[in-house]
Amino acid sequence: MEQINNPLVSVIIAAYNEEKHINKCITSILNQTYQNIEVIIIDDGSSDSTLSILRSYNDDRINVFTQSNKGRVFSRNRALTLSNGKYIVFQDADDWSALERIEWQVKAAEKIEGKPVVGCSYKVIKDNTVKVKGYPENNLAIRTKMSRPFLSQGFHPPSILMLKSHLLEINGWRAKFDIAAEDGDLADRLYEDDSSVFYNVQEALYFYRIHDGSVTNKMHLTIPYQMFKRYCKNMRRSSQNEPETFEEYMRIVNSNIISSFLYKLEYNLFCLLFKVLY
Repeated sequence: MEQINNPLVSVIIAAYNEEKHINKCITSILNQTYQNIEVIIIDDGSSDSTLSILRSYNDDRINVFTQSNKGRVFSRNRALTLSNGKYIVFQDADDWSALERIEWQVKAAEKIEGKPVVGCSYKVIKDNTVKVKGYPENNLAIRTKMSRPFLSQGFHPPSILMLKSHLLEINGWRAKFDIAAEDGDLADRLYEDDSSVFYNVQEALYFYRIHDGSVTNKMHLTIPYQMFKRYCKNMRRSSQNEPETFEEYMRIVNSNIISSFLYKLEYNLFCLLFKVLY
């Protein structure tokens, strides 16, 4: 491996009933070409053999913590507070990473002046098909895309490497998105932070698996929360108060015929978009 600065990187993983996928996930992290890592895993009250699998690893870099089921947002924030690294790497328990992922992302981050947020291209695996997804490379191009009113995603949130201190500054993941859209909400707030410097490694270093248990595959849950996230973003950016809960948002939606009609129209558009993208 080319000589680069060698900061500790904390890989944080929230796992709930992932016995089918967790081995591939963990193995891809332990075998990284970049070895100065710790792996913080929160078993979120799994009822299958996930915890047994996690405890079977004999590697000092793995730290497994257990809790009753509290959801991904709570689990990720707990992992964040337990981490010790300069950088945080996101990793979903049902996905896996290319072996060079962390090395290449650290190399990119260490060259950035400011607060780096480094993503990468990724591959979507669904029903035995593979699609490669990419994003703009540099900060200006990423921010330009993220400024759009629609189709504004500038990076794949699960693929991020960023400073632990920066993630703490923006208060990590927010509990009101505990069902879905927590990553998109985080991305929106990173964009709104002028100190964020974005970069995407152009190689596909992250493998994003969509299966029956994926939140992405549960459109009846995912889409309403994506719409909630978008509404909160628009309220913030127009200097208005955003709703504190999803229930408050739905009361606003149902407050009159026009807003209810627009909600249904936007929902149907999101359904079409998800089918095209995934």
